[in-house]
Amino acid sequence: MKPSFNSPFTPDATSCTSRQVAVHTCVLLAALPTGTGPFMLAEFYGREASLTGRIVLASTVLSIATISAYLAVAG
Repeated sequence: MKPSFNSPFTPDATSCTSRQVAVHTCVLLAALPTGTGPFMLAEFYGREASLTGRIVLASTVLSIATISAYLAVAG
């Protein structure tokens, strides 16, 4: 049974519309950690490489919790 409203959080994966899939994809892409590109650029140009490395590490650790929480809620 499909819900009567357009919620991006549906309990049945087979009932997802393309809009809901797009919403889930956008949220998961936004929740990904910072890549190593900024660190490599900071090191190459001699600008705050240690700070950039700490930010990359922190975003990676935090993304484990945020992505897991989103997947638990989204179903």
